[in-house]
Order: sequence, then structure tokens, then C-alpha cells
Amino acid sequence: MNKLKTLYFAGAVAEAIGVGPGTIRMWRDRNVCDFGTVIEGGEDNPRSRRRYDVYEACMMGMALYLNRFGIDLPQAFNLVTGTEAVKSAISTAFFDADEPDCIFCLVDGNGASDNGAGWGNLLFLKFDQWKAHVATAFEAVDLLTKEPAEAILSVNVSAIARRVLKALREVDEG
Repeated sequence: MNKLKTLYFAGAVAEAIGVGPGTIRMWRDRNVCDFGTVIEGGEDNPRSRRRYDVYEACMMGMALYLNRFGIDLPQAFNLVTGTEAVKSAISTAFFDADEPDCIFCLVDGNGASDNGAGWGNLLFLKFDQWKAHVATAFEAVDLLTKEPAEAILSVNVSAIARRVLKALREVDEG
């Protein structure tokens, strides 16, 4: 089991995921991400300090990564917080379980449709399943329009969780 503190200040989490503490505050102010527990001060106190647990730090790292690849931030947080596969991948990384990596895949197509709506399919695959099927993802078609897939985004959830955990360990040691 990993030896990590239970809770981290915004600065440590921000450093671990690669943003400034002000970014995490902005996410909260804009109701994008309501993670964290108020430890010092009240919820209405502008000088209150929040602390974040390891799960929240890893989920923020994953949402940020998805955002960097074009998924808007509120949707990225909804995907991350509403998916058991992400939570399971974080647990697996935290406990160093001998499980295959979890890969998030977005297969997207029909971006040039008349209304610009397009379509997309979200999948969470184990690494071996992903390797076996990623090449065929471009053969995917929309069931109604029969339009072919135009893009595929694959993100290794487990690798992101391991990177955030490693950065938090370095904060603990530093």
C-alpha cells in the first residue's frame, strides 16, 4: 500500500496535476469542480482553506488531461466523476494492484454534419482489449447516418493516476 497523506492543500494538488492553485480555485468558483473539504475557516470565508484527497487529485488530473484534448472542462469532470471505471483505475494505481491499465476511448465522427452535432462513443477498455480493438475503431459508424468515425482519442487513465500519485509522493518527501 502506498504511504500518502490523507489530505493535500490546493498547492500540492495543483503542482501534482500541472496547474496553479488559482486554477483549482477558479474551477470551484465557476462550479466546474466542487472537490475538496473546507478544513480551516467557513465555506463563505474567502480565506478558508480546502484540502483534497488522493482520489480527487487523480480525478482532477484526468479531467484536465481530457480538457487538453478538446473535451470541455465541465464535461470532462462529469465523465471522470460519473464513471466507475475511472474510480477503479485510480484504486488499482493507488494499491499497486496487478491489473491491466484502463484506457478511456472516445470514437468520434460526423463532425461535418449539417447541424454540426456529430456523434461519439465512449468506451473504457482494459489495455489488452484496447490493443486488440483500437485499429478497428476507425471502422465504427453512426447507426443512423452510417457516417464513419473521424477521430479516436485514447487516454491511459491508469498512467495518469500513477503520475499524480508519484507527484504527491514527491510533495510528501520534499
